[in-house]
Amino acid sequence: EAYLEGCRLDEDPTTFDAAEAAYRRALGLDPHFAHALTNLGNLRFRRGDGAEAERLYKAALELDAEQPEAFYNLGYLAFERGETQASTDLFNRAIAIDPSFADAHFNLGMALDELGRDREARVHWETYLALDPTGPWADIARKRI
Repeated sequence: EAYLEGCRLDEDPTTFDAAEAAYRRALGLDPHFAHALTNLGNLRFRRGDGAEAERLYKAALELDAEQPEAFYNLGYLAFERGETQASTDLFNRAIAIDPSFADAHFNLGMALDELGRDREARVHWETYLALDPTGPWADIARKRI
């Protein structure tokens, strides 16, 4: 219940404190709840604490090495830091676990494009559009294709 409360509250900046408290309660009840660690990491990232977000994503993967969201989020952090090749490896790991992870395909396309691997990038933008044709980055993907 605490985890679900955090999920309900973690998109609105006015309820970030309550969401964080809910995830911490969930982790107090089950310290091995990898999804709660990942979501708490997302909150820390939104609040400008990338280092803590990264620590939480890595802790989630120590508990659940098959969590695509944690790999995706680490890839996003790496891409933001300019570690483009490392980001492609992490996005690929997320996709290997969950081939239907649309956002991972989009961001892998962005990273591959930055590396000059246009043909590979196109495949991932096309996959993104097939999975989420009206998604938040659909127009960008269409332009890149």
